[in-house]
Amino acid sequence: MVASRTEVDTSTGTEFSRYAAGSIHDTAKMIQSQGGSAIGIKCDLTLVDDIRHLVDAALARFGRIDILVNNAGIDCESPVVDMDIDLLDRCLAVNVRAPLLLCKFALPGMLAQGSGSIFCITSGRLVPTVQGGSATR
Repeated sequence: MVASRTEVDTSTGTEFSRYAAGSIHDTAKMIQSQGGSAIGIKCDLTLVDDIRHLVDAALARFGRIDILVNNAGIDCESPVVDMDIDLLDRCLAVNVRAPLLLCKFALPGMLAQGSGSIFCITSGRLVPTVQGGSATR
């Protein structure tokens, strides 16, 4: 299942276009064209209902979840005294809360089937200054 890309590719004309593979639907089509099975699901990781739907859609389509990879993250680096509170809330929602909720919703099935792996990927980038958002990744 592809959930780590945007639903609409906005990289055209930017420095990131060479890294983009299109939308989540384009990526799912690429996987399917090579004999794999994939679905693209729109998921706003700040919304608990979207996260729950993502797990439910995977279970409905594939019958089980064997691997969960928490790789999404956003940057919100700012000196603590200058940090925008709304940005901090979004950063915490995506970088901390979403991986925990994905585990919460995927783990019952993994435990019931007696197997499964969860990988949580962080940026490994924490600048040695007082940055509030960096600590969430």
